[in-house]
Amino acid sequence: MRRLHSIRWSRIPLLILPLTACHSWQASPVTPQELFAGEAPTEVRITTTDAHTITLQHPHLMGDTLSGRTGRTGRDVKAFATADIAKVDVRKFSAGKTVGLVLGITLPFAAMVAVGNSTDDIGYGGGCPGCIPLP
Repeated sequence: MRRLHSIRWSRIPLLILPLTACHSWQASPVTPQELFAGEAPTEVRITTTDAHTITLQHPHLMGDTLSGRTGRTGRDVKAFATADIAKVDVRKFSAGKTVGLVLGITLPFAAMVAVGNSTDDIGYGGGCPGCIPLP
């Protein structure tokens, strides 16, 4: 029973890694009012005029106030006047990071398979050119 528990926990990084690698924060080129005029993002990262950075989940713009949930549980609600916001970042898909993730996972795996296949028959008389079979 303990082995099954450890196997499940060991797979969590494999599930989280693709979620973080394929996206990155990018500065929004528009004002908060313009950003929220269309379809609102599910998460934004704001930098206030006093250089604090806060991530807001499920942000909502009402008048000149941007509010959203913060923290790990998402229970804390914070609100900021748009005049106090220096920058708004949104999560965007990153093709470069996705390619890096795919290559970073598949190339080492392919190399291990290739090395494993090339050394399987060495010294066992398995047809390696110039190898002498063991008795």
